[in-house]
Amino acid sequence: MRLPVRWACLLFFLLTVACWATSPGLAPRIDLGWLNAIETDQGWLITNVYEPVLDRDALRSGDVLVSVDHQRLEELGPVGVAHLMQGMRSAQSAIVYRDQATVKLNFVSLGERVIQLPRQFDWSPQTYKWDRAVPSVILPDASGVIHSLSLTGKWTLLHVWNLSCNISGLDALNEMANPEPSDLRIIGIEYGHRPQDVRHYMIARGLGFFNLVAEDTDSFSKTSDPTISDIVIDPEGRIVFMGAAGDSLRNAYLLYRSQSAGRAMNQ
Repeated sequence: MRLPVRWACLLFFLLTVACWATSPGLAPRIDLGWLNAIETDQGWLITNVYEPVLDRDALRSGDVLVSVDHQRLEELGPVGVAHLMQGMRSAQSAIVYRDQATVKLNFVSLGERVIQLPRQFDWSPQTYKWDRAVPSVILPDASGVIHSLSLTGKWTLLHVWNLSCNISGLDALNEMANPEPSDLRIIGIEYGHRPQDVRHYMIARGLGFFNLVAEDTDSFSKTSDPTISDIVIDPEGRIVFMGAAGDSLRNAYLLYRSQSAGRAMNQ
């Protein structure tokens, strides 16, 4: 009886590994503090809208967002979709799939939409059409040393911040990185300031995580939306989470933990 049991256990293990290897990647998720969405086969499903407005032309939970101001989301990767959703406060219209019908939402005024979180800067519109796989990061660190990073091979957590305003997650990021998990790459990216200023700030705050500096905000905004503060990239280089404000950093880290643990159990 022992031999059949051993073969059965081996077969179960091989099937588990095969299912993991052939299973589709984790669906990208977006958490903007006022809106949550996940990519599905039908499009980007709005899973939660905070403080929804009871109006036909307001975005609702359960809507599948098709386009915003004639820009179809199917033409964009996660960076582009998150950028578009983050800028919906200035959009004129959107098309959603709702209750088995295609519905056009006419955004006449902010009062007819979800009241969104304020943005400090208005960045030039970008499309980010080819961002299914995250591009390599080429930036200096706070000492001026240039780094060229291909974000594959392990999980990556990017946290974009600005020392003048967006510092709420730095202590948490510093704690996550000390010690840094062996299967996770943690990278901070400060934008808008000189490397020497960032270096002095990090020393004064006792921040020891690996950090890059995007002093040229115009160039940086062509590949990344600085209002998107947290990005999780899987070991294959695919974006699986993008978020801003609120619990974004915490949710990004929890997503990595759950997926990393699940993968380890299946390997």
